[in-house]
Amino acid sequence: MGCIGGLQTAQTNNLDKYTVQMKTAGTERNKSASAMKASESGDPLRQEIMEAIQALRSNIEPKRDTVTIDVNLFRVDLCKVMDKVTTAEHKINGLQAVTKRLENQVQELMKQHEAAAAKLEDQEGRACHNNIRITGVPEETEGCSAELSTEDLALNKLCPKRLSNYFTIERVHRVPASPPPVGAPPRTIINRAFNFRDRDAILQTARTRGDLKWDDAIVCFFPGFTLQVQRQRRHFKKVKRTLWAKDIKYIPARLRVVEDGRSWLFQSPEEAWDYLEGCRTVDQGGSGAWERQRMPGK
Repeated sequence: MGCIGGLQTAQTNNLDKYTVQMKTAGTERNKSASAMKASESGDPLRQEIMEAIQALRSNIEPKRDTVTIDVNLFRVDLCKVMDKVTTAEHKINGLQAVTKRLENQVQELMKQHEAAAAKLEDQEGRACHNNIRITGVPEETEGCSAELSTEDLALNKLCPKRLSNYFTIERVHRVPASPPPVGAPPRTIINRAFNFRDRDAILQTARTRGDLKWDDAIVCFFPGFTLQVQRQRRHFKKVKRTLWAKDIKYIPARLRVVEDGRSWLFQSPEEAWDYLEGCRTVDQGGSGAWERQRMPGK
């Protein structure tokens, strides 16, 4: 019985202690809450800050949903744009490959075109090989047959002994086709010899003989050239004038200069000018006999 009484006494003491602690904690909580309320009611600045925060939250909450929706829509549009950019990149890569292939084809076609143009120019030059250009023949003096009139000029007035027995002129025409105005120089006559040896004999005789007259008009003979060769000849016009003034023979259209038994072949007027600038004319012993000499280093 004594043990049981002691156990009950201990339980009663513990219960009293717990009750006291709970009362003390409740009292402290009440004190802290009262103190907080007192402090809040006693600090107007803090209260204003809290009210401003609450107002800001109330304003942000509705707009946050709108911003979220807009961001989601932007993400969808961005994904579409990225898909289009990816598709465009694939197309551009394909176009670059096609463009590269076309560039290679164009370069190959240009090479073929240049080769074909060179071949055509060569064929045209061969077709004009027997042509002779005659300048200075007055208009309307050929008579009824321009071919017979040109043959008579070559046979009887130019070189009657150097032409073959088969010499004949196949075709004759003037260029340009339209008659010149009154007072203008006569048009050039283009004729084609049947034999190229007769053509060369006529040109060589015309070079060595000098001026030939037809009805008091000076007639000159020149080889026939294609349009491309004539354009190349025009590039050497100034150089040829200088060579002519210095009594130096030349052969166009790639300028071939013959001097003292030696010959030089020039592809451009610049090369010909370099040749002329590398020469000088000196008087041998003051006798008036002029001789051309190459300058050192030229």
